[in-house]
Amino acid sequence: MIQNYRILRVNGIYGGKESLIINNAFEFAESKYSEILDQLVKKGSVYSNGFVESMKLLNNEPHDIFFDVELLQKLWATENNIKYNSDNWQGKILLSQIKHIKPEVVYITANQLCKFGRFDSNRPKDNIISIIKDLCPFVKLIAVFSGSFGPFNRVLNADILFASIPKIESYYRKAGLSPILLYHSFDHMLIETKDVLSAEPIIDFSFTGMVPFGYGNHSQHLRRYDFLSELMKKTNLELWINEFN
Repeated sequence: MIQNYRILRVNGIYGGKESLIINNAFEFAESKYSEILDQLVKKGSVYSNGFVESMKLLNNEPHDIFFDVELLQKLWATENNIKYNSDNWQGKILLSQIKHIKPEVVYITANQLCKFGRFDSNRPKDNIISIIKDLCPFVKLIAVFSGSFGPFNRVLNADILFASIPKIESYYRKAGLSPILLYHSFDHMLIETKDVLSAEPIIDFSFTGMVPFGYGNHSQHLRRYDFLSELMKKTNLELWINEFN
């Protein structure tokens, strides 16, 4: 059993807003990769810093990657002399980062990252889990968090599979897998930062995030849409959202 370990969290933005998030957060042109990544994590623009800080408290060595933030990833490639082309930059850079960091544990935060052929066009029938295990023998365990439905074979060969809601957990169990139910949670560290505690409140009630519109493939999130709709009728809620069908 692994005791203390080096763990890599592989994050994605998925919504095509990466340049907006980066450019609004800090001056990109004059920064190094490590400086931008540090600010991106600390500001909690996409994922909070709670994961990193909690892992440090457990005496582990955490690392974060945002595999689809093109500006950030290509900057890392430039700093580390990694060659890539327009068709394979995500896979080439991600695998190079894994080989550079050499984590014992890889934590993939969404099943979308595991789409077949996403990272290696020469292996269209393999997910990223299988590719990492083949090319990175130092990785001892791969965990995947699934917060939405997707083909179950995307997450095949994961050593640990987390499912965010009971319906997704049941879906994977019916496919013969052994998911662990793990709900989304609130990171209390977000409101304990100096910037938040010292800020003047200018909005009484707000929500920011992704909201499904309609009753398509995202029915597992419909309660969020309905809940926010009711709140808007009854409160002064202000929304900053990315709607999708």
